[in-house]
Amino acid sequence: MPPTQLPASGNPLVFFDITLGGEPLGRITFELFADTTPKTAENFRQFCTGEHRLHNRPQGYKGSKFHRIIPGFMVFFDITLGGEPLGRITFELFADTTPKTAENFRQFCTGEHRLHNRPQGYKGSKFHRIIPGFMCQGGDFLNGDGTGSTSSAPRCDGCEPLGRVTFELFADTTPKTAENFRQFCTGEHRLHNRPQGYKGSKFHRIIPGFMCQGGDFLNGDGTGSTCIYGTSSFADENFTIKHDVPGLLSMANAGKDTNGSQFFITTVPTPFLDGKHTVFGKVVDGMDVVKKMEATKTGYRGKDVPIMDVVVAQCGEM
Repeated sequence: MPPTQLPASGNPLVFFDITLGGEPLGRITFELFADTTPKTAENFRQFCTGEHRLHNRPQGYKGSKFHRIIPGFMVFFDITLGGEPLGRITFELFADTTPKTAENFRQFCTGEHRLHNRPQGYKGSKFHRIIPGFMCQGGDFLNGDGTGSTSSAPRCDGCEPLGRVTFELFADTTPKTAENFRQFCTGEHRLHNRPQGYKGSKFHRIIPGFMCQGGDFLNGDGTGSTCIYGTSSFADENFTIKHDVPGLLSMANAGKDTNGSQFFITTVPTPFLDGKHTVFGKVVDGMDVVKKMEATKTGYRGKDVPIMDVVVAQCGEM
């Protein structure tokens, strides 16, 4: 593992190397707050290092299991009144009985839901309605007066569904590239036991008379990419199929052998891309939807960026 810089606080760093089903997931490095909780930090540190011993045998976390995992278990609000801190409220979310509602609230607490690549959420919002002996109402971070509301669910252009696009993947000629795309469509590829894929991702670049580009489900702006093969990218499979018709599914890349999750759909023949980008599929139904996407107004923070989010609201295998 690469060296980790020690914190300026002088606090100790400890680590866990995690496995799932016997397969390595990666390393987690913790800073222990020995400056504020020295006794608790030292207890944890010695169980990490194994230097605590019982009957001359090391005791510690090595080989132990995480026995309880609750996704999205707790979220919190730090409340102020007139600019003065009141304290913290911690919520347990009922993700087991109301998963959709709980996830909506959780994402607005964490700020991980984004609009035009900016976080949306409750931070800085007000409780706009308080009735003693009844309730305190908040959550309108749009207008602050109870008239605004939104959800963390994926949005489509114009907030209306555009339709379904069905692709045939050329597994016979480009099996590796096709399988990479297929698993990101189904969500069966997982990282840290969470599905990774195109569901909820955006088409971040649209150029009329050329193509619609998407697949960056990491950052949403074209800077992120990954693949199913345990590396950040994989090599160009081949350039057998040419960019000679509209509706082709081709790999976006940053140069030779840098294929990942990003792709584009051509809207016209693009022969100048032959030998540079791998064609691995085609649109078999829904080209009218692609043309609607192509017609989306662009110019948000860049001439090729759609003004309204064009989102893969659902995806899968037929």
